[in-house]
Amino acid sequence: MEEKKAGILATIDTKTKVLALITLVAEALFLGSLSTLPSQHTIYALITCATILIISIIGIINIELAEIKNKKLNIGLDNLQIENIANAISDKIQLYGINNLSGINEDSITLSEEICKNAKISDDEIELIDQKLYYVENTVQSDTMYIILTGLSSDYRDFVDYISRCNRKSVVVSLFGFGLNDPRKISLSIPTHCGIFQEFIKKMIKKNKLTPKVIIVGFSSGSNIALWSLTKHKLYDLQEIKGFIFLDGDISRETLYVTEKFSKIKLTDYKNNLIKIVKEVSESPATIEQWISMNEFLVRLFNKFKEDITILPKIFAGILKEFPEDNSSDEFVRLYRKITENLVASKFVFTESYLKETMIKKLIKSHFDSGSLGNKHEENMIKVEKGLGHYDLIHHKRLSLYLDEIEQKIH
Repeated sequence: MEEKKAGILATIDTKTKVLALITLVAEALFLGSLSTLPSQHTIYALITCATILIISIIGIINIELAEIKNKKLNIGLDNLQIENIANAISDKIQLYGINNLSGINEDSITLSEEICKNAKISDDEIELIDQKLYYVENTVQSDTMYIILTGLSSDYRDFVDYISRCNRKSVVVSLFGFGLNDPRKISLSIPTHCGIFQEFIKKMIKKNKLTPKVIIVGFSSGSNIALWSLTKHKLYDLQEIKGFIFLDGDISRETLYVTEKFSKIKLTDYKNNLIKIVKEVSESPATIEQWISMNEFLVRLFNKFKEDITILPKIFAGILKEFPEDNSSDEFVRLYRKITENLVASKFVFTESYLKETMIKKLIKSHFDSGSLGNKHEENMIKVEKGLGHYDLIHHKRLSLYLDEIEQKIH
């Protein structure tokens, strides 16, 4: 129907414009010959001419408006079709699961009594027993496996593009409670999150016996959890783990402005004053870079959690507790040395912000003076990516660059 209407309008449009042009030319010729008419008929001729001119102009304007309206309608229909397609794809993924994407599977491990015992769960975490920890993986078989731990606001959706293209065995997991479809009711401490991640890696190594080399990738808060798991839980002792990539985690309390704000709010305040809290947190950044990064984080976080944010206070407080209160980066340096001394290859990548860049330059300068980063530190092992945002670091092309670099060093 719409195609027919568009065809009719196009035909009318062309014919009307041609007729209008002929009319205007005829009128011009007619006006030029007015001097030959008797004076008593001149006024009638002018009125007739003006009427024809006005009708012609109105006709052209109406056709142009109809054409514009028709174009807008077509654009609207195109956008609607695109939106419907996107919604249909989204619905199918949610309805049928990730397994419908070619070469990618969704699976889970049961957090058994043994796993929970090894993770040293506390008394208020006993509901964790027999819960499922979900992950996605590609179906590639290779001698190297990448295990990616997402951040609080991200999940497997941010990495599906990468692992679907990757020619290495790749697994993506979120912290328990922070996966796309995880229950949001069980709050866990940072040591428990680290313990579960440690057990998960052991399970993946056992499941993929043909992959003797493992590279761990942590993104955002996931990079700090991965770093603490590798060092404080001595996960680097596993001989299969050869490399580590730390993507835009935190160095000290100075960069934890969002975490610090949320960690001080009581759970009842979360439920009753959510909008007020978000506004208050949004006003805290000292720089425009912090504001942009923080708001993108909040949008993603609340898009995932909606109003079911029971587990957030404990993890925010737990993350904050892991960093020295004096805002020093000494703990980060200590763990950096442990990683570089115990793994074959590692890389620490940060996005450009005045605060982080200044802190990193101070770390490098300190290393010049005292060798504080250890004898395994190499140039570009700590890198600041200019002009990139937080979530740009996990674009499939950039992630490939980092992992290719680590794998070359391993081989």
